[in-house]
Amino acid sequence: MITKRNYRKHLLDFIDKRAFDTILALPTETYTGKDRETFMKVQKKARDEKRKFHHCKTAEEVKKTFLVKVHFNSLEEIDNGLEHFQLSILPRLENEFIELCKELEV
Repeated sequence: MITKRNYRKHLLDFIDKRAFDTILALPTETYTGKDRETFMKVQKKARDEKRKFHHCKTAEEVKKTFLVKVHFNSLEEIDNGLEHFQLSILPRLENEFIELCKELEV
């Protein structure tokens, strides 16, 4: 059972697993040449963005950060790279994230 105290962690786990961990788990050796350079930039950006989410102190702050990033497309650079590598991006997760927030009443 998820308690209110764990809402922040639950939201972070959702974002990590669905948006960042897939990218961060792939070895850079998977790609060569220009693709490797692009992928390394995407991984760095993903690491930086993941860190920003983990600095959020509350579930409400995680939700706000997520929605700001989705609606103001501040992840445009990472989105372009992720499209190239066919990996998950935050805008694709928006509906599921909002449903999760509703379930948790965040």
